[in-house]
Amino acid sequence: AGGAAAALEAERSRADAAAEAAAAAQAEVVTLRAELAAVSQRATEEVAVAQADTQAPRCGLVREETAAAMAKLKAELESSRAVVGKSQAAAHEAHSALSAAKRELAASRAEVLRLKKGATGGASRGDQGAGAPAESEPAAGQRRPSSQLAGSRASSPGGRGCSGSSGSSGWPSRSPTAAVATDKTQKLFKAVIAEDLGQIERLLQQGASLEERNLAGLNAHDLAKERNKRRVLAWLRSRAPPAS
Repeated sequence: AGGAAAALEAERSRADAAAEAAAAAQAEVVTLRAELAAVSQRATEEVAVAQADTQAPRCGLVREETAAAMAKLKAELESSRAVVGKSQAAAHEAHSALSAAKRELAASRAEVLRLKKGATGGASRGDQGAGAPAESEPAAGQRRPSSQLAGSRASSPGGRGCSGSSGSSGWPSRSPTAAVATDKTQKLFKAVIAEDLGQIERLLQQGASLEERNLAGLNAHDLAKERNKRRVLAWLRSRAPPAS
């Protein structure tokens, strides 16, 4: 953005200089036109005087001098017009470059703003992750958090299960080989994330399973544990069969 601002300032100076040159050339053209008009008027007056005089040779000389002066002034006028045209073209080019530099500066500022937003969003997500409550090691007889199940699932074919699970009313066995979630169970996962206990109960009554897992290998209880949905966890524990 700093480089674009410097380029914009340089193009602006160039445009101002070109505009000043065009104005000076235009002023010179006006001056030459005034001089041409004055010479023409003077020549006309001298021709009239010469015509009134009986000296014919002097009248012809005056005409020749007048024609030469007018030709010289016309040449200077054409040269000044050419200078004005070049100055105007340079001013137009400078203004075009200035507009391009302004667009580049705007694009650079937009890119800087986008990068700042991205950095701010990343820092915010990092702060949220740092502020999440840490899961403590469970005491004897308590259930382990789902984040600690990965190693035990890989080493134990049975996973962490409870004695006797029966459909939607029982506690899931959490076996790594559990069935892939059906549509109803997918809706159950969404209800768990939304902490909609009424919807969870309705889906379980309609056939959603607490044993089926999503693509990440998590069942409803694991997902609630993963997302720190404490109300859902408490509700699921209340539905767990009593320990034998």
